[in-house]
Amino acid sequence: MRRRTGVLAAASVVAVTAGAAGAAFTVGASRPAAAESRPTQMVMPAVAEAFSAKIADRLSVASSSVKPISEAAVFPSAELAGANPAEARFARTAPGGASVYVMPSKEGFCLTSSFGVEAGCYTSTEVDASAVICAPGLPPDQLEVFGVAPDGVDTLEVQLADGTERSIRVVGNVFVYRAPRTDPLPLTVSWSNAAGVLERVDANVPGDAHKERCATPKASVEDVTTPGARKPDGPEPDPSDAPVLTTIP
Repeated sequence: MRRRTGVLAAASVVAVTAGAAGAAFTVGASRPAAAESRPTQMVMPAVAEAFSAKIADRLSVASSSVKPISEAAVFPSAELAGANPAEARFARTAPGGASVYVMPSKEGFCLTSSFGVEAGCYTSTEVDASAVICAPGLPPDQLEVFGVAPDGVDTLEVQLADGTERSIRVVGNVFVYRAPRTDPLPLTVSWSNAAGVLERVDANVPGDAHKERCATPKASVEDVTTPGARKPDGPEPDPSDAPVLTTIP
């Protein structure tokens, strides 16, 4: 089982445990005192012009119609990765109503969304999972596990701490699992590869996630929970995307 973990914190209201490359972002690094008088300017990488052939061959969403999005949707680590919002593709509508997009980057691709929850950069099309515990666009009593899956993977199973599992659909090469934090916590995500072999990755949800207290601004919660507060670009969430509860033999 592969396990990849990172942490992103912004303004003390976002806590992300992520397997996505680039999702771990460190600020405030110290530097030698001798350099204090010499201001430095970060040189940002050039943006990717298009999806690479390797990515396009495995993610059909990369070949869908271009849906340019605002540069404001490019978060810091995506900017560092050279993500190009002008070449974004709409992937799906997330359970919370957000529009999720895939953008090409210099080394792969990045996810971003209208509510800022589903966000991360990747260098591989292999299935990986990122967990969001607290974020301005996520109701404070919920958690989310999301990621990207290559063509041919249409359904995944989320294994929970109580021994049950829930099936979730992959839409536009993106999967999203959202549930109350009082529910049994997700442990792993599994699927069958092209050869029919079962594979599994860690869901990257901390064991104490149900105890986390989120200082999420009320206005951000209303954006997600108030009907008509923000209209996503994509269709309304499909009821069939709701997790299906089963028991692991």
